Formats: sequence, structure tokens, C-alpha cells
Amino acid sequence: MNAMKSGATIGLAAMLALGAQFASADTIKIGSLSALTGSASQPGQSQRDAVQMVVEEVNAKGGINGNKIELFIEDDQLQPTVAANAARRLVYQDEVTAIIGTPNSPTALSALEVTMEAQVPQIALGVAPKITKMDNPFVLRITPTDTILAQVLLNYAVKEKGASKIAILADSTDYGKGGAASAKAALEKLGMKPAIEESFNAEDKDFASQINKIKASGADSLVLWGFYVEGAKIVSAAKKLGLGLPIYASSGVLQGNFLELAGDAAEGISVVSYYSNSDSSPQTQEFIAKWKAKYGTDPNPVAGLGYDSINLLLAAIEKVGTDREKIVAELKATKDYAGVTGMKSGAPDGELGQGGIVLEIKGGEPVSVWPAN
Repeated sequence: MNAMKSGATIGLAAMLALGAQFASADTIKIGSLSALTGSASQPGQSQRDAVQMVVEEVNAKGGINGNKIELFIEDDQLQPTVAANAARRLVYQDEVTAIIGTPNSPTALSALEVTMEAQVPQIALGVAPKITKMDNPFVLRITPTDTILAQVLLNYAVKEKGASKIAILADSTDYGKGGAASAKAALEKLGMKPAIEESFNAEDKDFASQINKIKASGADSLVLWGFYVEGAKIVSAAKKLGLGLPIYASSGVLQGNFLELAGDAAEGISVVSYYSNSDSSPQTQEFIAKWKAKYGTDPNPVAGLGYDSINLLLAAIEKVGTDREKIVAELKATKDYAGVTGMKSGAPDGELGQGGIVLEIKGGEPVSVWPAN
């Protein structure tokens, strides 16, 4: 009797599992991984909001080929260990078809260790060159790399603005280290070397030592590679301490409320980017209108990256289904996709982002001043 009861229980469990398997076939599971809490969580929230906006829009129209999209959202808290654990949940517990995120390079690299082993496509938004150099056929990157962005920024500083003695100040994370290395490589192509190199740590509050060393170096310009919170503190300290140099900053500076935090100190600085709300293209203006209607604010660059990522991913799924290898192949075959963050064309290493622009802060707003293809 007990054996019969046990067998019936096992049979019921098997039927429930089979039923769940068929039920899950009616949904397409997508993961969004980014920092949603903490001092630098605005970019991660923007990614999530952009992905969620598109998913809701597509589901309202009936989904993809009749299948609704189920979105699983994880908070990596801007911590690599947390990111790896969150990626494991998305991969092994939620069984997502693909993951979008994260905007932060250190957490993206940590999550990629998980998705690479599980052979799950991950569209990363971080810009560290290492992201696509891990021999991982399942990684894709929507953002132009630091190598591309640094070359755009340094070409503008040297060729357009006449900089000849450039200091580099970068944060000590993988993002900052990669950016500093890319900036030095860009300078080398221009036949130059940094006047001085300095670094800072995330959540530092005092930057007087670095700024005074840069002043003493005789540099005529400063390349700042970091994120928006420290970036705002640094440009404010530079103004207070009378640094008086043109500042050329990385895209990470504009990922959050940098302009609000920096105030007047941000005026006149140049920032390399891949997105501008001043872009008059139809796709960008449509995106801005949708974003404002839903969230009541202007989108930032990471919102644009999230928007392009989910649209490209869903287009690939619509064409080839949920087979992960086919999705990756389709995304790598992308050709001249006009995104809100610029043209996207695939490559064997998974790089989709091409080119960049330079923005200048004028009247408290970032204005495009130098397109570069």
C-alpha cells in the first residue's frame, strides 16, 4: 500500500513537472540584471525601466509569435559576488533564455563567468574591453567599447581642441583601469604620452591630492574616467581648487544625476557618449516620447542601451525562436541596425556598438558637438 502510494505520488509529481514544462513553453523568459539599490543605482534602474517598457509594449500587442514575455529582474547591488549569485538564479532557477545587463563592467564580468558556463546569451552594457575577450561565444555587447570611446574622446581633445599635455584621472575599478589603458593607447596612436596618471577609489570624498598633483604636472587638459557620483565630486573639487583645465570625461559620468550633483561645475566639460537626447533621428525621438509618457523624465544613455538591447534580442527571438545558439548567431549577424545609441553591426566577438559622439555641457544640458563614425 505504501509502495502504491509512493508510486502515485511520483507519477503525480512527474505529471506536474510535465505540465509545468508545457506551460513554460507559452512564455519567453528574459532576465534583467543591474544595480537597483545603492549609491550608484540610477543606471541599473534605467536599464530595468527600459527593458520593462518594451516588454510591456510587446506583451500588450500579443507577445512574440503568440508567446508572452516573462521578465525576471535581479539586483546586483553593484557587487561582483552578488551579481554572480543573481546570474545563477536567473540561469538555473528562472531558466531564462537570455540576460540583459549589467551597465557596470566589474559586475558584468562576474555574471559572465556564470552565463558562459551555462551557455546563456548575455548582452552586456559595460565598456571594459575584457568583457568580449573571455573566449565566451555567448557574450554580446551593445555599448561601444572603451577602446572606441577613448579614441573618439582623445581625437576630439587633441585634433579639435588642441590639447597637447593630457593628465589622466581614473577610478580604481575594472572600468577605470580599462578606460585609463584605452586612453593611453589612444594617446600613443596620436604620438603622445600622459603628462601624469592618478587614480581614485569608488566612494572617495576628498580628491585634493590628485588635483594638486595634476596642477603641478603642467598638464593643459584632464581626461576623467569614472562614474557620475565621484565624477561630480571631482569636477566640483577641480573648480573649487582652481584647476582651470578643460575636462574630457568618460560616458560613465553621465549615467546618473551627474548634472544635478555637479551643478555649475559641470558647465563646459566634454563627455564622450553613444546617446544624446538632442539626436533628431526618428527612432530616438520616438523612444524619448515613449519614455517621457511612461516615466515623466528624460531618458539617460543607459536607458537607451537597455532599449536597444531588448529590441534587438526580441527581434532575434521572433526570427529564430528561443534556441540560444541561434539567438547569438542572429545577433552577431546584425547589420546596420539604427538604434537610439547609434548604429549596431555584429562581429564574431559579439561587439555590436560602433562609434561615438562627444557632448559638451552647455547651460546645464549635454549638447552634441562632435559626431564621429
